[in-house]
Amino acid sequence: MRENNIICVNLSGFETYKEFSKFIEKHDRLKAIRTNSNISHTLSYESVFNKLSKIWILDDFIIYIQRKGSNKMIINPDLEKIILEKSVSLTEKSKVKNIEITLDMDSILDRINDVGVDGLTLEEKDFLDKQN
Repeated sequence: MRENNIICVNLSGFETYKEFSKFIEKHDRLKAIRTNSNISHTLSYESVFNKLSKIWILDDFIIYIQRKGSNKMIINPDLEKIILEKSVSLTEKSKVKNIEITLDMDSILDRINDVGVDGLTLEEKDFLDKQN
């Protein structure tokens, strides 16, 4: 695996979580993957193994997932923020402020299912607070 390439990990190729965790330990790029722009957020690899059949990773971010029993690829709702985070040094900050991110209840509930409430971004938590 080389840096700056998208890699796909086919989780259905592993019989057990223990086998998958040994694979992670052998590949440094997989040890610190995350689903959002929160650097302190840690990913539950066991949850990934139990719920997903494939993950696509760019640098240290999961950009797409495929749930077990599904043929659909689901884009990470934080992908736009992740791309902005990666490119902010190349753009003027004023341009970054003009980008609008649309949130909806279904995508946030999917994220809670995948990463828990603590794994949500501040924007997602604010959106949920405003729904009450």
